[in-house]
Amino acid sequence: HGTLASRDIEVSRRFYAEVLGLPVHRAREHVVYIKHPRGKCYIVCVVRKEWKSYSPNFGFALRLPSEAALAEAHRWLADAGPDLGVTELREIKSDGTAASVLLRDADENWWELLADAD
Repeated sequence: HGTLASRDIEVSRRFYAEVLGLPVHRAREHVVYIKHPRGKCYIVCVVRKEWKSYSPNFGFALRLPSEAALAEAHRWLADAGPDLGVTELREIKSDGTAASVLLRDADENWWELLADAD
């Protein structure tokens, strides 16, 4: 499993569930488990007072079904993201074979959404 730090577990839970669409299970008052819907992997998210902020090279990636779905997600995140804990949203990058976008949550964790080119 991976581990993430959180300032506010409810803000984090909402981001994982409503922005990323991942199942979130509350383990304790200050801990949630984020589960990948098709695998055994999970991420533990726990409230901490201090932690280090990392570069986008250290993050989690989620694959979307198509480049069109990625473009639609980017439009939605640009509009609704700030209200759901998205603190930074980068432009979509494409190399002709795949496309991706980086976003940062309220806890300064990086997430990459990616898709194969249509």
